[in-house]
Amino acid sequence: KQFWAFLPVTEKAPPEVRDANWPHTDIDRFILSAQEKKGITPVNDADEATLLRRIYFDLTGLPPTPGQAETFNKAAATNRQKAIAGLIDELLASPDFGVRWARHWLDIARYSESTGGGRTLLFGEAWRYRDYVVDAFNSDKPYDRFVREQIAGDLIQGGTLKERQEALIATAFLLIGPTNYELQDKTVLEMDIIDEQLDT
Repeated sequence: KQFWAFLPVTEKAPPEVRDANWPHTDIDRFILSAQEKKGITPVNDADEATLLRRIYFDLTGLPPTPGQAETFNKAAATNRQKAIAGLIDELLASPDFGVRWARHWLDIARYSESTGGGRTLLFGEAWRYRDYVVDAFNSDKPYDRFVREQIAGDLIQGGTLKERQEALIATAFLLIGPTNYELQDKTVLEMDIIDEQLDT
């Protein structure tokens, strides 16, 4: 019970560091403190072009356009940290952010537009679930709500009509995935489906 995950959250003061010029935030101080204890020094900051590509690829999966690079370079020449923070806020608010990061959840949720295996059934409305996941990332939906809606969205009471509709669409999580509907023993088929849902 002394493992960190079971302990209450406490406020920790940022540690003192030898290189006071490197950290920009308190998180940097924690990182630098751990590095200094191990005799590691941070590498130099990336140049503007490299940093810009890293930020774009990490948050949207797309490279910056020449115009976006020019805008960033002008802003960074005046105040680099402010330019970085502004760009990150802009990309987090971009619809491309949800598309990029929803992809990871959709892989875990075994998203497909068909059942696969045996005689394949097409899911003509699967895009609704995909769009639900993208919208959840873009609207910064709380994770506990996101998971509850997918497992039991049809049982969630209250909320607006739009929220109830989203919760119903979210339950497609339980339907999509590989299923061989040609299985003749329907009891075994039902148990296979439930087992696969629980596994996921």
